[in-house]
Amino acid sequence: MSRMVILAVMAFAISPSAVQLAFEAATIKPHGPDGPAIVVGGSCHGIDSKYDPGPFIPPQGRCVFTRMALINLLGAAYFPAGGISSPRRFTGGPSWAASDTWDVQGKAEDTDGTTEAQLRQMLQALLAERFKLQFHHETAEVQGFALVIGKNGLKIDEETSGESFSMTGRGDIYTFKNAPLSRLVPYLSNQVGAAVVDKTGLTGGYSFSIKMPPRLAAVTDGTANDPGPSIFTILQDEFGLRLEPQKLQMDVVVIDHAEKPME
Repeated sequence: MSRMVILAVMAFAISPSAVQLAFEAATIKPHGPDGPAIVVGGSCHGIDSKYDPGPFIPPQGRCVFTRMALINLLGAAYFPAGGISSPRRFTGGPSWAASDTWDVQGKAEDTDGTTEAQLRQMLQALLAERFKLQFHHETAEVQGFALVIGKNGLKIDEETSGESFSMTGRGDIYTFKNAPLSRLVPYLSNQVGAAVVDKTGLTGGYSFSIKMPPRLAAVTDGTANDPGPSIFTILQDEFGLRLEPQKLQMDVVVIDHAEKPME
């Protein structure tokens, strides 16, 4: 994998003079053994967030994340949903950056007038300060996949109801309402274990459900259980989409320094 440095090291990620937005109140705590074992994830909810309130959506003007590793928190802060799966954008740093998990909450002073982008800037500043981050950017060429329209055309229709965007997950079934196809990309990336980018050229919203197939499970005799249709088959047969192998240019964040925050 070839790399080319494109940005110099940025001390503490954001210089103090550049920080203009900050949470009114914020906490970062290790996710202890007594915390919820199922809830993983979170989001920032600004006045322009395009999803319906739900059990995993924080109140407006807040960022709330549960049981998230540092690299996942950085992904939420710097790479909003819909791009290349965020953990694949990060390298370097201590081993605990990908293993130890944290509960993070931040509240803006103006909860009724803060956008999602502003909340992410506040989250960036919080992570930089509390984890004492130093990192730099590189451009890396990686082997991945492009999500493209299949040869026989798209098999799902664009949403015209004007319904708000929402996404819910129940086990291995994910249901999207009025969602751009780019919202599916992170889930596909996790499924295939490689970077995925949306190159369909479609910007409209779509409503659909997708059942993610299980990964191949090795058995004692060295063979593997038949998992049924692969994600490649499901995309082609049910949606008219295709994952095309490609070499991708990706902005990678190299973590040079990080420290565990004090409670």
